[in-house]
Amino acid sequence: MAGLVLLIACTQPASPAQTPAPAIRRGPIVRLPSPAGEFAPAMTVVVGSGAVTGARLAADHDQVCERCHRAVVQQWRSSAHAFASFDNPIYRVSVDGFRKQVGNEASRFCAGCHDVALLLDGAMDRPVVATDPRAHAGVTCLSCHGIDRTTADGNGSYRLVTDAVTLPSDDQPNSLVEHRRRLAYAPLKQAALCGSCHRAFLGKHSGNGHHLRGADDLSGWQQSAYGGSRVDRIEHEPAAQSGVVAKTCQQCHMPLEVATGGDVSAVGGRVRSHRFAAGHSWLAAMVGDRQQLGHARAMLRSAARLELAAVALPSGLRLAPEQTTIERLADAKRLWFELVVSNVGAGHRFPAGTADAQDVWIEVEIRDAKGSVVAQAGHGHRAGQADESAHRLHAVVVDDAGAPVLARQVQRFRAVAYDRTLPPRGVDVVRYELAEPATFAWPLELRA
Repeated sequence: MAGLVLLIACTQPASPAQTPAPAIRRGPIVRLPSPAGEFAPAMTVVVGSGAVTGARLAADHDQVCERCHRAVVQQWRSSAHAFASFDNPIYRVSVDGFRKQVGNEASRFCAGCHDVALLLDGAMDRPVVATDPRAHAGVTCLSCHGIDRTTADGNGSYRLVTDAVTLPSDDQPNSLVEHRRRLAYAPLKQAALCGSCHRAFLGKHSGNGHHLRGADDLSGWQQSAYGGSRVDRIEHEPAAQSGVVAKTCQQCHMPLEVATGGDVSAVGGRVRSHRFAAGHSWLAAMVGDRQQLGHARAMLRSAARLELAAVALPSGLRLAPEQTTIERLADAKRLWFELVVSNVGAGHRFPAGTADAQDVWIEVEIRDAKGSVVAQAGHGHRAGQADESAHRLHAVVVDDAGAPVLARQVQRFRAVAYDRTLPPRGVDVVRYELAEPATFAWPLELRA
């Protein structure tokens, strides 16, 4: 409900005996981010001597960092960060289309997070050739370890230090201390570091007519119990009962992992994983990385839960799954059953990231006592067919004409038609109808 305040001004001057009216207190006006600076429309800021160039960002993980941090670099090579730039064919198609329509300089908007090496050297303003090593760099070691300050804006809203990096040496007693000081700034352990890129917004700088929020994992986390907030959703207390405790991005996506091959930073033989495993099962499968695919699948399995919640008869009788019997259902012409899908493990929306490009759906299969499949839902979607029986967890964005934009052409985005992804601890109930169940050989087995 909106409250209306009517301010009535008298035309007669106030007499000295009257109490003066209180001063009007005006609240601050919050401006939406306006990309500006050397690398605009990216929000990226660079400070320092300039010793760290884009070429160094692209080369140092192989030529320098791996000498001492072998396990970490090997893990990183399997990550989505390593395939964030033009060597990722899906990203390349998207960014090339963007550059063609909006212009090369506007694509700095993408580069602040995807192509730091190219951005730093000013190479995003020109055509990017496939043989350029900087176009294969992705988000490298120095891209994260060189950040000393972040803001909450997104679109690469960080400050990158380009001072020379001191390498540890036995001849220089303070070199290790200096090395750590230069590469372990405070944001490295803060969710804000991840949020500087995993929060995005569109606007006139990206070919869109107005401000439009993009992929935003940070906001969902901040508003959840994982981010320390219990305002948006009531959780069981104490936290130990629900299993929901405050965690940073790093605590979930960088678990301890055995340092295979050795690593000087290992403690007890383990390092913080630099696989950054998440929902990129498609990427791991595309490059044939079975180990990374296993880590991605493990993350996905821990994120969501699917349960059979209830069965309903035409008579209105609703049964919990364990109460359903053959006798009660034998004469039914129709029955309904409800599945509940819950985001139980992701500290942000599920699926996360670019929700218009993610695709999670529910498949249902019912078999009778003979093992024959008597009903299915969602299986056509797996085969790439238009399958209205598939309940999907994704978002759809439309263009000026209201048509869905399905090819990741962000410059055409105008509005979100719907978003069926689940917030942290969010729940969705999906109802299915089964016709003529009495004609099947009971009992029935449902798999979802």
